[in-house]
Amino acid sequence: MTHEHRVRKHAVTLQRKSEQNNMNTNYRIKNFRVFGEDGAEAKLAPFTILTGCNSSGKSSIAKSILLLDTYMQKIKSASSNHKDVFALGDYTMDFDSYPLNLLGRFDKVVNSASTSGEIEYKFTTDNGLEVILIFNSNKADVLNRGYLKKITIFKGDEAVFLSERGACYLNTMPFLNDYLENTKKLLNPDYSLNNSFFSGIDTYEYEKTHKVSYETLKWAIDNDSLFNVPILGKIGQLTKSNFAEETKKMLASILEENNGLEKLIDRITEVFSTSCCETFMDFFKMRQKAWLSRFSNELSLDFEDQPEVPQDWSHVKSQASIVDEGWRMLLSKFAAGDKKWLDRLQNSTINFPWLLTTLINAGEYIGLTPDSAFSEKIRLTNGEEWFGDKKHITIHYLWEDFKNHVNEQLQKAITPSWCGSLAYVGSSRIDVKRLYTLDSKSDFASLLNRYFNARRDFIDLTEYEGEKGYEPDAFINKWLKEFGICDSVSLDMDPEGLGVAIRLHKGDRTSLLADEGYGITQLFSILLEIETGIQHAFQHFRVKGWYGQNYMYVTDMNTDKVLFPEQTIIIEEPEIHLHPKFQSMLVDMFAEASEKYNIHFVIETHSEYLIRRLQVRVAEKKIPSDDVSVIYVDEDSHPYDMGLKENGKFSQDFGAGFLDEADNEAIRLFDLSNE
Repeated sequence: MTHEHRVRKHAVTLQRKSEQNNMNTNYRIKNFRVFGEDGAEAKLAPFTILTGCNSSGKSSIAKSILLLDTYMQKIKSASSNHKDVFALGDYTMDFDSYPLNLLGRFDKVVNSASTSGEIEYKFTTDNGLEVILIFNSNKADVLNRGYLKKITIFKGDEAVFLSERGACYLNTMPFLNDYLENTKKLLNPDYSLNNSFFSGIDTYEYEKTHKVSYETLKWAIDNDSLFNVPILGKIGQLTKSNFAEETKKMLASILEENNGLEKLIDRITEVFSTSCCETFMDFFKMRQKAWLSRFSNELSLDFEDQPEVPQDWSHVKSQASIVDEGWRMLLSKFAAGDKKWLDRLQNSTINFPWLLTTLINAGEYIGLTPDSAFSEKIRLTNGEEWFGDKKHITIHYLWEDFKNHVNEQLQKAITPSWCGSLAYVGSSRIDVKRLYTLDSKSDFASLLNRYFNARRDFIDLTEYEGEKGYEPDAFINKWLKEFGICDSVSLDMDPEGLGVAIRLHKGDRTSLLADEGYGITQLFSILLEIETGIQHAFQHFRVKGWYGQNYMYVTDMNTDKVLFPEQTIIIEEPEIHLHPKFQSMLVDMFAEASEKYNIHFVIETHSEYLIRRLQVRVAEKKIPSDDVSVIYVDEDSHPYDMGLKENGKFSQDFGAGFLDEADNEAIRLFDLSNE
């Protein structure tokens, strides 16, 4: 693939499998406000509706997500700064901004019946992991914020990561099959990617960075091992009864000169003979599995209250990095009869890195060198020889690629796409004013500043990709027109710099937003939040290229639709002061923002019209039922999924007095009129 094909007038279009509408998580909160030890569960989807009785807890679900978001923002910031270790105990849940400032502090949101004083979150991620976060307060913190006490990550029924009180534990084994099978799917026997582009990485770049071939992966899958050691082809099928004899016979020429290696083989034989394995290959695989399952790191007592997550866990004590540079020096100590090292050898259970290094080096003595597709020895300079007889390091390509895969999966788990960058629109967000100042501390002033920043930095790609280009304010103008409010809107700074005037233009007439009243003003704040998100999303397409600053679209390989980064907006009672027709139209507005721009919504509402329109659109197949979650919270603070089906009907019933109230009154009126 040539550079000319990849660069097109400073714009590039990459194609990959769609990741839009990937907000689909099972969410649970325990010991938060009205929800006690039993907790509250909710499926969060691209279109999530929270409804139910007053004071039942639906608002608490939304607020709990917002509170978690204040913590996730810090984690994502740390992740983008490429820190080696996340000291998760350093980051806090904050109560400074609206509406969380109305909650008080951490001890005010903990359920009153809680004996632990802890809040627990659980959520699933789009890579199939389940994350549990436990927060408590810090007595030394006068601001009474929330601090992470413990994090646990599960893959299926197995815990793959645990961090608490200065220690972390990592089990990589559950990731192995997924890694091998999924990576194999990317490659074909011709050593090229199945698609010309995949996640922004072309064939050449993949080969250069991963150095993993189809043959390499096939061998790993067939042999259930990340490590291809040639000598295993000679000794792998040996049993306990003949392992020592046959191995020593094979290595006879070098054992005469190196009895240190013979002592090591004797110890390997002893450990193998006491195992449950029939063949040495089984023993090798068992040791590998045990090693992959138990990585841990004990940190300094100075950090005993700090849960930590390594970004690169190659430094952990169980030797995540395979170090073989000092192996010959180790054998010389055995050969010299060094009591300290002989005692260590005799007590050793033969961990996997030690076993692997022994087999590779012993094989090389007799000419069995690992294939370059699996590993490579890199010579060290004098400056890199830190101690001992270190002349090289061995790079195992599959192992290095697998480490990166595990790291990537864990990072996705602790920085979920649906949380860490939430926007919130409250029911009383914006006052009716003729001029809005930008220096106030109001929530709407903050939105105006974000809008103007997004508008300033907006990337106009229409010159290069007209069919995929976007005219700023197109969304907000379209829907103001759909609602019949105006043809377009302008946000103009007062000549004296006193504030922003929001003007509505309809035909030859221009008026201020303030003249439209409270309902339209609130609707405008929702539209402006969506428009700000759309314009901000285009920054995602800015990349550095061969000719300086370039722009790169990522489109779905099946539909050619632009794939926008995921964004989520939580909206409190959008129907306030709106005509029933407008309440219904909100669904269509939200649906377009979700389908076109990957903006997801968590909506707290009492609107019958909004819910009915949503049912209709699902029945019409205009909104996929899988993208919708309607959660009803009853008077006992018990939330349950209404189970919206493809035909638009619910499998569960609303609580009494909700959608049936209008029907009940109509029946009563009919009865009274016939008396």
